[in-house]
Amino acid sequence: MMKTYIIEILCALLGSFGFSLLINLKKEKIFLASLGGGLTCFFYLLMVSQSVGNFTAYFWASVFATLYAEMMARILKAPVTIFVIPAVVPLIPGGSLYYTMECLMQKNFSMVKENAVETALIALAIALGITGVIIVLDIISLFARKQKIGE
Repeated sequence: MMKTYIIEILCALLGSFGFSLLINLKKEKIFLASLGGGLTCFFYLLMVSQSVGNFTAYFWASVFATLYAEMMARILKAPVTIFVIPAVVPLIPGGSLYYTMECLMQKNFSMVKENAVETALIALAIALGITGVIIVLDIISLFARKQKIGE
């Protein structure tokens, strides 16, 4: 079991590395962007091992990925997107999307519905996690600016 987790994390790290190369990240940022993907996968696996639901695991893993990206962006004074995109790549529901299409080609419509709902819920969890962190950080930033102006 532990060996499987290590392989999954390494694959996530390599996938994020490949995606970082694909979007032409600068050399000094590629490692940290790739590390975000590996850490996100680790966090996702940690959530799954705690027996939380699939939606919840994806949601909290995307929250983690976004917080990591925000932190790296502020430290390195770079756009958040160059860290958040590679960090969430391991969460993309490719498997369930594949099975949805496979069932569609086999005309197994009950399984198409089941897999499509799972894919949509995963995508929703990822989107809500990213959006939620961005909104909360923007509100905190707004209050901090208002307090600074008020002084």
